[in-house]
Amino acid sequence: MGCLTSKSRRCLFVTFLIAVVLIVLIVTLHKRPSEECYAKAAVAADAKVCSTIGRDMLKRNGSAVDAAIAALLCVSVINPHSMGIGGGGVFTIYNPSTGKVETINARETAPMSASENMFGNDPKKAIPGGIITREDLKNYQPVLNEYALNFTVGKYIFHAPDAPFGGPVLALILNILKGYNISSSSVSTIQNKTLTYHRMIEAFRFADAQKSKLGDPLHENMIEIVQKMTSVSFADHIRSKIKDDIKQKSYDEQEDLDNAPDDHGTSHLSIIAEDGSAVAVTSSINNYFGSGVISRLTGIIFNDQLWDFIEPEVINEVIKNNLIKPGKRPLSSMCPTIILDKHSGQVKMVVGGAGGTNITTATAQVILNSLFFDYDLQKAVTEPRVQITLHDTNVEDNFDQRVIDGLKLKSHNIHHNASLSVVQAVVRQQDKLCAESDFRKGGYPAGY
Repeated sequence: MGCLTSKSRRCLFVTFLIAVVLIVLIVTLHKRPSEECYAKAAVAADAKVCSTIGRDMLKRNGSAVDAAIAALLCVSVINPHSMGIGGGGVFTIYNPSTGKVETINARETAPMSASENMFGNDPKKAIPGGIITREDLKNYQPVLNEYALNFTVGKYIFHAPDAPFGGPVLALILNILKGYNISSSSVSTIQNKTLTYHRMIEAFRFADAQKSKLGDPLHENMIEIVQKMTSVSFADHIRSKIKDDIKQKSYDEQEDLDNAPDDHGTSHLSIIAEDGSAVAVTSSINNYFGSGVISRLTGIIFNDQLWDFIEPEVINEVIKNNLIKPGKRPLSSMCPTIILDKHSGQVKMVVGGAGGTNITTATAQVILNSLFFDYDLQKAVTEPRVQITLHDTNVEDNFDQRVIDGLKLKSHNIHHNASLSVVQAVVRQQDKLCAESDFRKGGYPAGY
């Protein structure tokens, strides 16, 4: 597991790769793919060649999981700044023969010699991966959850990963908003759209306050917290606090939580196979190019997932569940989601995203756009999105200025400072499967 010995060489390598990626992004961001629909199967990855490889695996009678693994390996080569086998991920898998949706938590665990105060007073000086042993690697095991977190909104049953992932957060957001009877009329006029986005932003902030309580259920007691976050009664309680004419000044325990971990080196892909099975998988090496350290022997880029644990210096009673412990997995916003039609039992939508702390809210917005606002899938994914921080709301370029003006009248602090978030989705529309890979990363789907 030898690494580059020269810090300057390592920095030069990472800087060069970042420059290449930025050039590619600048060239591709302006190319918006048209909505692609297929008769039998569809794959949406954030690189066209990887969608194609996943599709080809399906055409060779591979399973949806086979296709997902093949596409992930491809993405690790095409977009090494986003993911790789030096990182980890989470799968949500639907089996049509049993009707079961399960998740596999294949995220990284803290080394057994890790400790709560291992970073000292200046965690930025920590050496990435420096305490991992052969035994840590040998003893690593993914965690299978045979029954994914599930909740119902309208005519759809949602399945997503439980804590420490973003499933409970997504559930709370959608349960809050369903009380407003969201539909295409919610965005049919500027007045309605402004009110709807105000409610969405408020729901995002209240859910984000609860997210800070999550942690690894193998190390922390998450039962009551998750039950509360996914309950309709708690969503009703939160909704009663939202005022339609003005932004809240406080969102319960969210004070001083701007230090929550953020990550950007992430990729998501969505698949529906010919047999009706489906996979949503999100994979990450945490920050761009992970730790910035590459194995001299294998070429694998090592992750820096320890940064997803909260540092002891910023801990309060609310966020203590995400402290570093040996063998523990950190909090994550990832929420690869499979949505079933409640009446037919078929997969309606497979969706998920990348983009650090904005993953869950970006995924929620695409779901709302597609299933509730009745946008076609391309518009659902390409529509400019909002992002939240503790006190401010960031909007993407081309966000409707009339809605911005309306939100400002409700005391929202609006900035054009959104970071990159990328969503891949596949939706069943009557007898066809439509797929969309987010233009924000230059992706393109494939199918047959």
